[in-house]
Amino acid sequence: MLIILILFIIALLLISVLTFKLLYIIKHSNFKKTISFLEKYIIIILSLLIFIYSAYTIYSISNTDYFVFIYIANAVISTIYFIIIFSSSKKLLKNLKNEIIFDDQNAVEIRKIGTNFLYLAITEIVTGLLLNIVLFMSRYTDTFSIQTNLTIFIYITIGVILLIIDFILKKAIEIDRENKLTIW
Repeated sequence: MLIILILFIIALLLISVLTFKLLYIIKHSNFKKTISFLEKYIIIILSLLIFIYSAYTIYSISNTDYFVFIYIANAVISTIYFIIIFSSSKKLLKNLKNEIIFDDQNAVEIRKIGTNFLYLAITEIVTGLLLNIVLFMSRYTDTFSIQTNLTIFIYITIGVILLIIDFILKKAIEIDRENKLTIW
């Protein structure tokens, strides 16, 4: 368990360093450098985030002997959603690097990322409900409670914001097409 904790701390430090480097690049308003940085390190960031999530899941499982399958199912489903999110992000970054901005594919990828964040929130809610129902039905606890955490609200907020950005991008694509049809 100590090894997992040490690796967890190292992963958090690496993510912090990458985040500070990204903020430094963004501060200098260099769009191309920002895109190339993200494209270069997206796999490392994805791997670190999946490791942190897996370490947290293993820690959660080791602290409860009951209903491990619910935690494992949640971890597997969430990991699948995160892989979809990061693959869509990589496609978006590739298009941005190639200066393909007003494209339908970008809108599709943003919508895919937003809906997957909403699916993550739904997965967390359903997992919490299932766990509490099973605990209550097995008489492990006398009270039925629904617990929420900040993660659900973060996923919902990110998902809704990305769906709004998708809508705005679709309108911008329409305006861009109309401008291209205008004869000068």
